[in-house]
Amino acid sequence: MHVAVPYIEGMLHPRTLPSIAAQGYAPHLYVHDRTPGIAPLYRHLFLRMFASGEDVAIVEQDKESRSGFLASYEECPMAVCFHGYQVRQPFDQAMAGATFASFGHIRFRGHLGARLLELTETDRWKHAHRSECEGIVAQWLKIKPCLHPGEVVHHHPSYCG
Repeated sequence: MHVAVPYIEGMLHPRTLPSIAAQGYAPHLYVHDRTPGIAPLYRHLFLRMFASGEDVAIVEQDKESRSGFLASYEECPMAVCFHGYQVRQPFDQAMAGATFASFGHIRFRGHLGARLLELTETDRWKHAHRSECEGIVAQWLKIKPCLHPGEVVHHHPSYCG
């Protein structure tokens, strides 16, 4: 499984990479600039991440994975699975009724790469607000992501929220 860590220069939390390495995975770093909007950023990242056809887990720059979380992704038969984390309120309250998974700590099966890249070519994706992207992915793939038990640690940066 390819573990991708997208980050902005100077914003990578010091506990993100060790939390991945401690589980026996090699993090692959994807530096990006402060592109206006998350949609163009994730198109670029998806192109690079899915190049090998491997399953891809994304652990964003300010997330600290927990022991066993990444291995649980490899064991899960679902096409997309994720762990929640707190934003400004408990994740289950913030995401109540949501049908999408956050990109903060998520795994996509490799066979979804081509479909995700197709999505990033659509006008809907290109003009999406960052808060819409995860929901658009779930609708495009027509799947319900699997929420795994336990929360990732979200080190709230000053720009979050």
